[in-house]
Amino acid sequence: MLSLPILDLLQDCDDPPLTPEELEIALGVRFPKDYTYLAFDIRLDGFITSAPQWTASEKWALEHLPSFHSLMDECAHAAEQCGNTDCLELVDEVMHMLKSWEEYLQYRERMIAGS
Repeated sequence: MLSLPILDLLQDCDDPPLTPEELEIALGVRFPKDYTYLAFDIRLDGFITSAPQWTASEKWALEHLPSFHSLMDECAHAAEQCGNTDCLELVDEVMHMLKSWEEYLQYRERMIAGS
């Protein structure tokens, strides 16, 4: 499972750490309670079983990948603002993983359409 400290990455590196509630007030947005960490499993069950239709995990991925991209864009922006190169490297790795996951789903789409 991949787990990323989203709230930590969004905070300005020069400020003292904020609680999730303080960060919500400062940014004027409400975070879901699971926003503290972005965590998910990547399941390739459709590929492994040659499923003729989308599996539940693939449908979940199709629904959630856009929000994962948005979260990582926010992390990249925050890291760029404070020059956090370690975080930027991590974000690049995650974005590469998300792109690979999307390529897998595109492959599955072609397989499903051809069956």
